Amino acid sequence: MSDQARYSPGDSSFDFPEQWGLILVDAKMRVLCLLGELRECQAQAGNRLDLADVLCEQGLELAEIGELLVCLEDIPPDCELRLRLGRPSISIVVKGLELGDGASCLVLRPNSEPEAEEMLDRVWAWARTVLQKAETAKRPAGPAPVSLLIVDENLEIVKFVRTLSRKLGCRTLGACSGGEALALSKSRPFDLVLIDHLLPGFGVKILSELLREKSLRDWGHAPTVVSMTKDVRYLDDSEKIAIEKPISMADLKVVVDLASSDRESRFSSSEGESVEVLRMEAWKDKRELLKRLSQALLAHGMELAMRIREDSDFVRSSEFVSEMESLRSGCEMVYAERLTAACDQILANGLSGGSIPRLEHVEELLVQIEGFRLFAQAHGLLQTGE
Repeated sequence: MSDQARYSPGDSSFDFPEQWGLILVDAKMRVLCLLGELRECQAQAGNRLDLADVLCEQGLELAEIGELLVCLEDIPPDCELRLRLGRPSISIVVKGLELGDGASCLVLRPNSEPEAEEMLDRVWAWARTVLQKAETAKRPAGPAPVSLLIVDENLEIVKFVRTLSRKLGCRTLGACSGGEALALSKSRPFDLVLIDHLLPGFGVKILSELLREKSLRDWGHAPTVVSMTKDVRYLDDSEKIAIEKPISMADLKVVVDLASSDRESRFSSSEGESVEVLRMEAWKDKRELLKRLSQALLAHGMELAMRIREDSDFVRSSEFVSEMESLRSGCEMVYAERLTAACDQILANGLSGGSIPRLEHVEELLVQIEGFRLFAQAHGLLQTGE
């Protein structure tokens, strides 16, 4: 077996081959801790280092890094992933951790030595110790990440932009055609969509209109749409926002910040500044109860929104009235003021005399359901454990 290094995180010491590199990352792929030969990377970058930076230093190509990040994005706790990347290849072992709200630990090693396998359990124990001491799982949640869709027929560009966007904390998916983009927008809402100016098929103008129209109908709001081109001078007036290829981190941050600002203004202006999404001060000493009630309310709201989108006749039924009254009761219990106001608007003005609710009132309801989801996510109310 190769030479070994000894490290003592807290009270637990353990040995591992000195050629190994240990990386502990959070759910946004930001590096929490490095051990082994990788410690110099963190010493040079301080606390502003993420996983993509470390892997680039190891000589991995961006496409390979992108593939690994996709695998890590939703790795379940206690799930173990093994793969080989790079030339010469590096053996990588990844472990999803139950602490840290999506944290994971990576072991990078030049080769997989059978006799060193037993050391992996000690590595995972080290990772748990670090997370417990840092109380990663109890850190206050930041703003909800921007959801981004990148549309380009070149798969390498899609992977590259996904890698960049993760450094900005975005939740990103990719599509290589207009049809695939429309299918993804049907399955989930997006805050920002980047579309190649020369995308074949629909074309950027028609695809942008379709995405806005369908997102407004399905999710209650339209995404910010940005064109990608090699020369912005040749765009027509319909493509109001554009960035040039090759895309830089600085340009991408500008449009991500714009989409985030659009989202915040959309929800903050829906019912005016005087109406809160949720009266947090009413739950100062009852956070666990608030989390359970918020999750139940959101589940009810999302189910109701899905039925509205899938069945146009549902809003005409007596069951819809019953569901709205039930949803409103849940809103009052949680003090979800904006969603309560949206329910009142439908019950008071949309269903009087047996009539169906006005379309704009239903769209407002969908907007407020999504707004409550984003608020709850940003304040850590959707986490299943501390």
